[in-house]
Amino acid sequence: MYYCNPQYAIIHIKDYSTMDHWVLQTLRNLRREKDYSQEYLSLKLEISQSYYARIENGKAALTIKTFHQILAVLEIDCIDFYHKIKLMETVDQTR
Repeated sequence: MYYCNPQYAIIHIKDYSTMDHWVLQTLRNLRREKDYSQEYLSLKLEISQSYYARIENGKAALTIKTFHQILAVLEIDCIDFYHKIKLMETVDQTR
């Protein structure tokens, strides 16, 4: 479950819920679809590769700013991103 600390605009992961899984999985899938490495994304975001890996694996807090920067590098807007999550959930439910 997410909650937002408005002072720092950080999305914290309280537990590894289904939504958390889909957000992180979708980020990873989009990166792989673009054939971008974690190192490439981290360079574009001006963060370390290990920190980016921790974000993707749900081990580090993801700021709203960083989330939007990741989407910009992946060339996808928020609405399309959430549509991809919904599609992945739907496909998974049919299995």
